[in-house]
Amino acid sequence: MFFSLLSQARPVTTLCTETDDELLHELDTALATDKEWLTTCNIGEMMPGALTPLSQSVFAQAIEEALQNIHVSWGLLPSSATPTMKNLGVYSGCCFINLHTMSNTYENNVLISSKKVNELGLCGKVLDDLTWEMIKEHNGQASLWRRMNNGLKVIQYLWSGRHRLDELESLLLTFDLERKSSATEMYTTISESLSFYYYAWDTHMLFSAKSGMWSSTLVSVLCRNVDDLTTDMSSDMSLLLSACSGVVSADVPSALERLADIIVCENGVESCRAFVNCNPEEALNWLHSTDCSAANLCFQQFLDKHGHRCLREAEFAVKPWGADPSKLMPPLQTLVQHRIDAQSHDIHVSCGSSVQSCGNGLLDSRLSVGAVEEGIHWTETQKLENQDDEFDQIFAKLKIKLSWMKRKFIKWMLPKCREAVRQREKGKISVVCLVSHLL
Repeated sequence: MFFSLLSQARPVTTLCTETDDELLHELDTALATDKEWLTTCNIGEMMPGALTPLSQSVFAQAIEEALQNIHVSWGLLPSSATPTMKNLGVYSGCCFINLHTMSNTYENNVLISSKKVNELGLCGKVLDDLTWEMIKEHNGQASLWRRMNNGLKVIQYLWSGRHRLDELESLLLTFDLERKSSATEMYTTISESLSFYYYAWDTHMLFSAKSGMWSSTLVSVLCRNVDDLTTDMSSDMSLLLSACSGVVSADVPSALERLADIIVCENGVESCRAFVNCNPEEALNWLHSTDCSAANLCFQQFLDKHGHRCLREAEFAVKPWGADPSKLMPPLQTLVQHRIDAQSHDIHVSCGSSVQSCGNGLLDSRLSVGAVEEGIHWTETQKLENQDDEFDQIFAKLKIKLSWMKRKFIKWMLPKCREAVRQREKGKISVVCLVSHLL
């Protein structure tokens, strides 16, 4: 017996089927042309990897508006930002900077700007393939009077904004996201708080732009032509900015190093090996045990000061260290392992100063931002008294020779470069604290 089976495949049933490529690029940002350059430089360090849809619609939009506000302040855009994505784009879930749009800030529109210096600060190298013809085709060429006027606005921008940072910190101290009983009310409360979130990122980007501009100016002083930038000049640039004190986030690696020293000194080698071989949850419980009283107290101090931070800290789906301390265990276990290996090779591990510095700060387990800043201010005051000696020591270590005029100019400019770095990091810490409040 034979059977005949008939199947029906009408075209209308396959018209709306989405391809894998369409699904992958479903939330991509639209481009004005098919000739625009995109890069993950800078933004890839701030937010590496793919973003969740929530972060794409909130974080990416906040950065975009902040960048547009910078262009407005420099006279490059009308008096209000637009909701469309121009400077930042999201493709395959990852953030990119639009180099064609960012090139609007070059010397074709701002007299005191420089394509080469800006590209060096953003990408770490000069993009010769991104030619002036491509930039002018996309952004046009402003008149000399307009470029001079925009240059004056940039100079004014450099000296503005200090009150914004103080205002942001004051608002952060009083910010409290009220918990609601229903999801609808909670959604409304969070939406009403987003204006503060946007303002925080706008403040951070303001100081980030200022820091980049001061650093770019310092590069211009060190070398007459950016094309002549050598390894020695890059090394000297790092040396000039390396002594920037008061950057709270820079204390994270050294604080973990001190904690590892205390763990090794407080416990025997076998106990430390057991800690290294634990999974993160077990390692955290071990650290909280009574056998690690000093290390546990030092760890709590670390969380009090840096618990609002983590890797990819601007991503809403990622829990900060304070909410999930087990994330800190793998790097801490690696540091302890290094110290065990050092002891096995008869390399002495000093821990007296680590224990003392940690113990002295643990009596006040909650460090406020004001207390930290007061300590920073005291340190800077002490350094200013010996600033000439400090500059002489730095100039003696530089690999390139500086004229008398350049030395005087760097002495005037370097404190401003360092202060811009401190303000940038201070603004970022405030934003990350706000994000932890919203979670």
